[in-house]
Amino acid sequence: MKREIYINMNEKLHPTPSRVETAARLAHRKPHIALKKMLVSAAAAAVLCGGISLGASASEDFRQMLYDISPMLAATFSPVMESCVSDNIRMTVEAVYLNNDDAEVVVSFEDLTGERDMEYFDLCDSYSLTRGLLPYSGEIGSYGITSDYDPETGINRKHIYIHEPGVIDKEGKTLTFSVKRAVYGMEHQTDIRMPVELAAVSCDPATRSAEETLLYKDVYRGFGGSNMDTEDFDFRAQRYLVPQESVAIGQDIELTAIGWVNGYLHVQTRKTNDTGIEGASFWLVKDGEERRESLSAIWSPEKGTVCEELFMPIGCDELKDCELHGDVISGGIESEGDWKVKFSLKSTDGKNVQK
Repeated sequence: MKREIYINMNEKLHPTPSRVETAARLAHRKPHIALKKMLVSAAAAAVLCGGISLGASASEDFRQMLYDISPMLAATFSPVMESCVSDNIRMTVEAVYLNNDDAEVVVSFEDLTGERDMEYFDLCDSYSLTRGLLPYSGEIGSYGITSDYDPETGINRKHIYIHEPGVIDKEGKTLTFSVKRAVYGMEHQTDIRMPVELAAVSCDPATRSAEETLLYKDVYRGFGGSNMDTEDFDFRAQRYLVPQESVAIGQDIELTAIGWVNGYLHVQTRKTNDTGIEGASFWLVKDGEERRESLSAIWSPEKGTVCEELFMPIGCDELKDCELHGDVISGGIESEGDWKVKFSLKSTDGKNVQK
């Protein structure tokens, strides 16, 4: 099963330009030569929150598994196989790859109580990779993270991409991967039709001003979907829906109002358990085609509660021919663990990163 998981993850990869260049170089080399470019010294690793080492045999088995999947994958990733435990969850840094400004880490998480649902396990952007005393800033928006879950073992495995311009100039003979916070046990509902008939939506709903709605000066933000021009959209000039009788669409997530105002369908929701992971995204379906253009405003009327109002451009007379669909993530449970694995780098050519 573990081999199949890695094959699946490998098929998902969207390599950076530098990785493509590296792969092209390695295609003309024998794997054992490429392996010498960067080695992780597992024997010298220091584990900071549990003192668990999976040993050299595990590293050898891991490298062989990677090689069976792809010689290039085995040639670029160096096995680490060092673990630590916090909040009864074991984190294992399985492999790492450094190349100029890019760092990639394969890391897995396993619940030792056997009681947690680890299928959806989110790191809440709380992870970091530090070289010596200097952190990678983690411009992860450029690359991000892929995840896979093994139902037989209950292990959630992640492939994390971090980009840091100028990292090749950083000094340090050790790497430290740490995670400060995680959320698990979320319920995922995908592409569900929302319990509302758009033909019955009011085109003259009760509204209130931004000052009455947003309450605080800087607690809202806007973002755009595809083909949306956000430059001329003034959130403070909009009218916002007055909350009506709420309808539950997930654990601790409610649909509080829906209506058409000045060229936009407004969809308003409220979250009462905000871990930063829960939320709902919506789009319109008309004649089988999706319309995902949207903007939104987000505000917090009280601690622990987050409201969002989505603006979807459409004519009121078009609503009767549309359905409202969405994805909902809810019910997350926070784990305030403190996972940290520190391991040393060793290079045969005196460099700390692969050129």
